[in-house]
Amino acid sequence: MKDSETNFSQSYWTNNEFANEFLQDSDIYIPERKQVLHLIKLLFSFYSNKIDQPHIIDLGCGDGVVTKALLDVNKNLLATLIDGSEHMIESARKNIPSANVKEIANISFQEIYGSSAIKDNADFIVSSLAIHHLSEIEKNHLFRYIYTKLNLGGLFINYDPVLPPSQELEQFELTMWKDWILNYEAVINPKRDKSLDYIPSQYKSNKDNIPSTLDSQLEMLRSAGFLDVNLFYKYGLFCLFGGRK
Repeated sequence: MKDSETNFSQSYWTNNEFANEFLQDSDIYIPERKQVLHLIKLLFSFYSNKIDQPHIIDLGCGDGVVTKALLDVNKNLLATLIDGSEHMIESARKNIPSANVKEIANISFQEIYGSSAIKDNADFIVSSLAIHHLSEIEKNHLFRYIYTKLNLGGLFINYDPVLPPSQELEQFELTMWKDWILNYEAVINPKRDKSLDYIPSQYKSNKDNIPSTLDSQLEMLRSAGFLDVNLFYKYGLFCLFGGRK
């Protein structure tokens, strides 16, 4: 493995217990999760409303939550589901009807290039909380690869934590994240035995996380050829951004 490559096999996501905890508490971990899913559905509807059976690619699909949400918009869609975690892939299989699955692959982003995991181009490509595990070089390669896998007019969007431009701003946005967790868990489960307010600090110390700045990633998308590159939503560290082909 090259020095510029991350090693998915050594990440927390290969641990089933860690993956289960993430799925169980994701509404608390992830600020404004329901709102972000709603925005992703709106973007999908806007960019694919003239396509009877759109093909989507869900990169880092997890348990299939994004694809499942998009099925509310178009029940005829065909999905290619990609994830490096075997446990997540099995969860996605249970959540997405087989009739809507075009391809499904337990493969890391680093293994996609040159593989047959993605055979056909897509009308809509989405990734959620996955690309920040890649190095700067890997992100650049992935964005360029995604561009080649989009049909003309197709949209790519990415929801991910980003690196703030200064340490002071990063500290504020980590505090903002912690505040969200404390407030939200108090609403949905006030009798919870253990608070999840440690998650922002854990995220910061976890070497699996290699966030890049928003500006650098928007520039990567433009350099890859994307048009209408845009930030669609931001809450602290968490950004929804992308562009079309």
